[in-house]
Amino acid sequence: MNKVLLVLIGLLAFADFSFAQNNLTVFSEDGLPFYLILNGIRQNEQPETNVRMEALNADYYASKIIFNDASLGEIEKKFLNISGPECNPCDVTYKIKYDKKGNLVMKAYNFTPVATALPPPTNVTVVNYNTRPMPVPVLGVQVTETTTTHNMGNSDNVNVGVNVGGFNMGVNVNVNDGFGNSTHTSTTTTTTVAPARMVVIEEPSCPLMGPGSFSALLSSMDKKSFDEEKLAIAKQATGPSCLMVSQVKKVMDALEWEDNKLDYAKYAYSYCIDQHNYFQVNDAFEWDSSTEDLDDYLNN
Repeated sequence: MNKVLLVLIGLLAFADFSFAQNNLTVFSEDGLPFYLILNGIRQNEQPETNVRMEALNADYYASKIIFNDASLGEIEKKFLNISGPECNPCDVTYKIKYDKKGNLVMKAYNFTPVATALPPPTNVTVVNYNTRPMPVPVLGVQVTETTTTHNMGNSDNVNVGVNVGGFNMGVNVNVNDGFGNSTHTSTTTTTTVAPARMVVIEEPSCPLMGPGSFSALLSSMDKKSFDEEKLAIAKQATGPSCLMVSQVKKVMDALEWEDNKLDYAKYAYSYCIDQHNYFQVNDAFEWDSSTEDLDDYLNN
């Protein structure tokens, strides 16, 4: 009986580990309302400035951000990674912000184990993963109505004119009060249709390298005798897969020569998920000149 109980407990523990569910939060730094699209399906019914997804089973999704203000364009990220090499399951946060070129981008902000993550604020919209298609949201429709009324001189008639041109409508009404005076009312309604939306496709477009693949990479590097061969393997593996800063630093630690460490640090930056933490790779350098060289490279 005890053996059966132990087997059941073991199966339940394995099930909890196998079906670990990640959480995802996306927020706009400037408070811009948006819709979150995952694998082609809209997740939030109304535009929000902060959206939190729970119970996500996949390691990454094809994603898109559609702003409620159509003039802001869209953000498309082919691989929105929601798992990390050091957390399973993960509580992941992405931030929408303006980059140096003035484009809105969505960047990884934080990867935290679910067990240690703080609960979301009460004002954050929390939704479970939606698989039911929603209608395409109506964006950028602006209706302006202006009514002007003023008294006119004597008038002997009533004149009503309606002009319709595209989405513009004008109505003019002249009314005689019977005493030689008239009132003129003019109403103008203008509807502005949203312009064509610009799509910003963010790079790199690659999935995050998992713990198993990363261990295999370090093992392959360790089997090589020459540092140049290790560097070649590291570059070959980086690109098809993206890395976290912590992984980039471990690859640099596996290289012996300072020049090769610097070479790989420059190469791997474009494929780093959490680029805002890239300063951490400086710990892998022995010389301050390497840190300065990398800093100049990134700034230019």
